[in-house]
Amino acid sequence: MSMSMDERSSYHDDFNSTDVGLNASDFRARMFEQCRIPWGKLQNNINMSNDQALVRIREGASILLLNFPNEREVGFDMMAWVAGPIFKGFKMIPPGLHFLYWDGGHGMMEGIWYKAVKGRVLVRQWDKELEDFAPGCGMDEESRLRFEEGVRKFDFDRGLAPSSDDDGWRDMTAFVDEHVLVSAGLSFDRHGMTEHLIPGDPDEESKRDDRSRELVAHFPGPARTVLFTQLDRVQLSLGQSKTRLLNVDWATLVIEEILLQSHSGNQSRLLGEFQLSYITFLLLNSLSAFEFWKEMVFHFSSSQDLILRRPGLFHNFLTSLRIQLSHAPKDFFTDEMTSDNFLKAPRGGAECCQDSTSEHATVSYG
Repeated sequence: MSMSMDERSSYHDDFNSTDVGLNASDFRARMFEQCRIPWGKLQNNINMSNDQALVRIREGASILLLNFPNEREVGFDMMAWVAGPIFKGFKMIPPGLHFLYWDGGHGMMEGIWYKAVKGRVLVRQWDKELEDFAPGCGMDEESRLRFEEGVRKFDFDRGLAPSSDDDGWRDMTAFVDEHVLVSAGLSFDRHGMTEHLIPGDPDEESKRDDRSRELVAHFPGPARTVLFTQLDRVQLSLGQSKTRLLNVDWATLVIEEILLQSHSGNQSRLLGEFQLSYITFLLLNSLSAFEFWKEMVFHFSSSQDLILRRPGLFHNFLTSLRIQLSHAPKDFFTDEMTSDNFLKAPRGGAECCQDSTSEHATVSYG
């Protein structure tokens, strides 16, 4: 089914006028009500034998956070805590990509992606004057190595929180890999961490200038924001093209064009960008990530032909969305304050399609 330009414009305007029903900040707060743990209660929530603990310590990585302020929110993957006086960081981190985030104390969340490797220890030191983590490790190489050795000798063990291996992080980020992060403008240093990420958007000029996203502000070093595929440009290119008048619906055309323009046809990377947008929105309170995620949900849920053209992609999208929404408050779709939100219509359409995809699709994480 093809659409005229007027129909396409009406379709997108109708979506943009949809009442979100809950802003990104409130949505994030509701999501984290159920997983934020005061530091003093942490140990009661981690159950493992001594043998299991030793295996996880031996196979995992650690993050040592020195002088982190008391009563500040700090999180790792899908768990968040309010730091107390003995807090020193995290241990037993499984190899792979993880996200460390914290309350910067200036009205916004900050974070870094971290590439955990067996036995690796990341050391960061809080700078009271900067009100943020110091650039790099915040100390000379000799001091850093001394602290790393202290972690390996369990000198800081009492203050290191065991990371959870059952918080849904692996499923939530199944398609997020280094290529997805690099495509979003991030890079890893020799310690396995990216630049500081903040939720604020760069100005329009930096969006147009080679995807630049360095921000000059009061942050230590270059702070960055994650930029996602610019959907308005994708739709504009479709509207101008004479070769795209195919017998498929508009939403499917948009998804196909995103797949071609931004990901060279790689479906896993498109899904990775979708998952990255949700993580960035949820953990950093990023409005731009929220808007991208919202539009992707709507386009996938509104597409009529994608389920037949790319059943595997459609199935994996629904799987990712279901995992994301499983972390929402249980009453999110029934509560008087949040039930009338933009997900209501797409949710109904997606539920109708899910059974249809199961007989066609095979989940692929490659």
